[in-house]
Amino acid sequence: MKSILIIFMLLTYGFSVAQKGNTEDCNISIKTSPLNLVDPWNGTLATLGAEFKLHNNFASYTQAGVYIPGFNLLGNLKNNKGYVIKEELKYYLNRKRQTVNDYVSVELSYSQQKYNRTDTIDFTSTNPGLIYAKYYAVSRNFTGIVFQYGTLLVKWEKLVLDIYGGIGVRFNNISCDLTDDEAEHRKLGDWDNPSKMIQQNGMNVIPRFNLGIKIGYKLR
Repeated sequence: MKSILIIFMLLTYGFSVAQKGNTEDCNISIKTSPLNLVDPWNGTLATLGAEFKLHNNFASYTQAGVYIPGFNLLGNLKNNKGYVIKEELKYYLNRKRQTVNDYVSVELSYSQQKYNRTDTIDFTSTNPGLIYAKYYAVSRNFTGIVFQYGTLLVKWEKLVLDIYGGIGVRFNNISCDLTDDEAEHRKLGDWDNPSKMIQQNGMNVIPRFNLGIKIGYKLR
């Protein structure tokens, strides 16, 4: 609930600011994604990115992030480590050849991640009474593509707010040090893993929904 409240407050503020409009161009900026620090499903991720105007209405945003081990505000992930890189091509929807205000974009991402978690292994359907908790290691990597719509604003000359939402897919590849039977009989789907696909072994395709805000500083 705390993460939902934080997201709601930030997005509400961002969209209220967006309604006031903005006409100042933004050629170079650095930004971070604060909501990644409280991601309940993927673990705590610290990010930093830079956006550069390419030509007229086109801009490129490159972001890198590292998972913070031993620091999880939400979720059941331990010893979390790894990295994420993202590349986003943006087209701004204005007639002034500025890279500011409303835009559409396509974002490509790649991640490698390792962590430990504890789950209940339940064999009671075939072996009554055989149920236990197990602590195990997980390794995963993914590639993803998301199509987004957003608004970038510059306030007080230097403050950058980038509010966005989008939909896409993630190609997920997961392995863990459980036996095949144990992996099959894990009890997943609790509050910190609402979809079993997120932790399912092997290659799978997961729908991707983006909704967030980036906060940054305009350099030029």
